[in-house]
Order: sequence, then C-alpha cells, then structure tokens
Amino acid sequence: MSSATYAVRRNQNLYRRSAQLELGPVSVSFVMIAIISVLALLYLTQITKTSVYGYRLSELADKQAKLTAANQEMQVEAARLRSIQQIKSAPAVAQLVPETQVHYVR
Repeated sequence: MSSATYAVRRNQNLYRRSAQLELGPVSVSFVMIAIISVLALLYLTQITKTSVYGYRLSELADKQAKLTAANQEMQVEAARLRSIQQIKSAPAVAQLVPETQVHYVR
C-alpha cells in the first residue's frame, strides 16, 4: 500500500457523520398509533380510577344515610322510654288506685 492509502485509513475517524433517524410513512404511522394507544390507556386508567372513587363515595353516602336514620330511630325510642319512666315516677300517678272491677258496655 502506498503512503496515501495509509494516510486515508489512518485518519478515517477524523470525520464522523451524525446518525440521522429516517422514518418512512409506514414507520410514522406505527409510531403515531403507538403514541395514541398509550395516551388512550392513560386516559382510560384515569377515568376508571375516578369512577371507582365515585362508587366508593356513593357507598359511603348510603351508609351515612342508613346510620343517620338508625340514629334518629334510636333517639325516638330513647325519648319514648324516658317518657314512660317519667310518667310512672310522677307524683300524680303515685296517688292513682288500680281498678279491681271492670264493667264492659255493649
């Protein structure tokens, strides 16, 4: 080999070409489909997560309504029981005499 060939071979790394990414129309369409698919999956996961929270919220609201109704029923029952005890312990009731002979009218 001549000295010119050695010089070219020896200095071949001095010039580098930058790598260029070339995509054809089919590759671009595949990339776009992939990007749209990923975005659609992200959207669906967010919507699903929101609907799960909505279901949980409605379940908790139903539970709260049931507990509120039960609480009101218990308050009414407690008031009824207290009123019976107050009537029995009233001084006017202590003076009442039980009736021994009962007559029914036809």
